[in-house]
Amino acid sequence: MAVQPIKTEKTLLSQTWPEMKTLIQDIWNQRDLPSALLLVAILLAALWCVALPISQTVQHAYLNRFHLKTEGYFAWAAQQLSPAMYNLENTYVFSEVPLTQDQRNEVERRYFDRREGRQDSPGALEFQADSKVMVDMINHFPTRTMTFAHSRGFLTKHRSGTFYFRSRYRDLELESIFQIKPISDSVSNVVRLPDEAVEDHE
Repeated sequence: MAVQPIKTEKTLLSQTWPEMKTLIQDIWNQRDLPSALLLVAILLAALWCVALPISQTVQHAYLNRFHLKTEGYFAWAAQQLSPAMYNLENTYVFSEVPLTQDQRNEVERRYFDRREGRQDSPGALEFQADSKVMVDMINHFPTRTMTFAHSRGFLTKHRSGTFYFRSRYRDLELESIFQIKPISDSVSNVVRLPDEAVEDHE
């Protein structure tokens, strides 16, 4: 049985580039405007992703996008072409009572201790049995935990409280705080606290 050679990125590029070149030429020759716009959008999205590790402007844009802080509809819509999965480290904490910064850090520490199997660390077992605080990591759009994510079952029992969202990319970090209160049996009111409120909670 013959062993198939492993295709490297260079090999794949050399095989696909002629087809891409033919596609671009066909779009140009036929003046196919919709296809040209689609190709430009894909190219811009790819460049946006490539710029993430090297541009703090792009990094801040990703952080703001995940915290619903993008300024303007156009800026928000333009980012929808870029993938959202696994770009940032996102954690959230839900508590029925307000938490200080130190308390939030302690909650996250206990969560990571449990996640990594260090349940013999101080406080880890007590936290595991705590039903009034919910903490977890989520791979994209952490604010969706307030609506249709896996936290829905928890929120049906603990409908009033505070969400603390934290996203990190390397040395950059963004934290947002939302308060949620029930209006009726099926509707809750969600209010974002101003940025200075993050300091107040500390």
